Amino acid sequence: MGELIRESMEEVGWNVTEEAASRLGCDRGTLSRLLNGRAGMSTNMALALESIGWGTAEHRVRMQVSYELAIGSWRTVAIGDASYLAREEFHPIQPAQSCSVLAKTASRVPQL
Repeated sequence: MGELIRESMEEVGWNVTEEAASRLGCDRGTLSRLLNGRAGMSTNMALALESIGWGTAEHRVRMQVSYELAIGSWRTVAIGDASYLAREEFHPIQPAQSCSVLAKTASRVPQL
């Protein structure tokens, strides 16, 4: 999402300065973290972007929630010395089954 905001900023000639951040009602560090993908879209930032005509707050918040749900359904699983991304199963796993289920799931996903 930060890349989209950065593109909008470039279109109007803004860079990550105190002036751009103050127009959005945040500090420069907050804006930088958002633009560089180290922070998510807050409702306050979504509303600030809406107030200057850069989309709707509702759309930006929905994008953020969709992203967080997608990321939240993946977990890093360590097997031996390797790490794998594994999609979390949507049914409860009994403790005795968890190792075998994770091993089977992890074997189907790319290695990090």
